[in-house]
Amino acid sequence: MTLNTVLILLLEVPISTKTATWRPSRLLPLGAAFATAGYAAMAFAEGALAIAATVVLWTFGEMILFPGSSTYVAETSAPAHRGAAMGLYTMSFGLAATIAPLLGTQVLDRFGATALWLGAGGVGSVSVLLLSRVRR
Repeated sequence: MTLNTVLILLLEVPISTKTATWRPSRLLPLGAAFATAGYAAMAFAEGALAIAATVVLWTFGEMILFPGSSTYVAETSAPAHRGAAMGLYTMSFGLAATIAPLLGTQVLDRFGATALWLGAGGVGSVSVLLLSRVRR
């Protein structure tokens, strides 16, 4: 978690500045692909360096995807409904933060770490495919 925080502190603003003009159809699947690769790679990571490399991958995904997705939601919603759209978008994070630990610990307990991380990679891959269909 420290590596994630340090990377965000050092690189979030430069990355957001660099990607601010990228098309959503490029930005969103790229961020999701980095995050997906990082989570799926956890299934094979052995040792501190390998785990750190997975953290770097998913952190870059975070830094690319999250600012871009919130901007996309704000820019594509009707002005009269922008607050509701952003509220729904933010609420989805709260819902995910509630469900993911419950579901993740169940998968980990019943099927093991490899299944958990490969499952995250599978779900992430679906996200990459769906986000690659995003248009302006």
